[in-house]
Amino acid sequence: MLSRLIVIVLLVLSASSVRAEEPLPATGGPGANQSDMYYNAMLRSIDLDTKRWKPFSRSIESGPWFYDTRSLKRNSTMVTVMVTLFPNPQKTDIYKSVYSDHTKIREIVFETEINCKKHLYRQPLIRVYGYYNELLTERSNTNHGFSSIRQGTTIDTLRSLVCGPDKKKPQR
Repeated sequence: MLSRLIVIVLLVLSASSVRAEEPLPATGGPGANQSDMYYNAMLRSIDLDTKRWKPFSRSIESGPWFYDTRSLKRNSTMVTVMVTLFPNPQKTDIYKSVYSDHTKIREIVFETEINCKKHLYRQPLIRVYGYYNELLTERSNTNHGFSSIRQGTTIDTLRSLVCGPDKKKPQR
């Protein structure tokens, strides 16, 4: 009877650990497991209306990106849309130009304007929020010009979603 109880306990313990653990990435080093743990916890804590906010990019460095389908406005070749990013809590230093005390950043919201025809964009308004949904900073960049959209970037992915596919003239 005792041996059956031990076998059952071992089966229960091993089954729960298989479900609870996620596989490590192939490049996972000694510190990768802890970083992945923070990143996965952060992903589970995101509470967005999935009918309104659509994911369009995700990386372990910059975090998941979403765009707001309700804020999407088209005017001729221009599109304006709100974009939100949840940086990886262990890699916020790449956003220190947005907010100097980058370790407090939980979410960054960008108003993004895209010129679909010219492949240009700008972000005239940036808001940075902390872990208690407090506004850490708000920056208006209305006097900054448009920048080129580089192919294969996150903003290029957004451009293809909100502008539609490029309509190139057929070559003769």
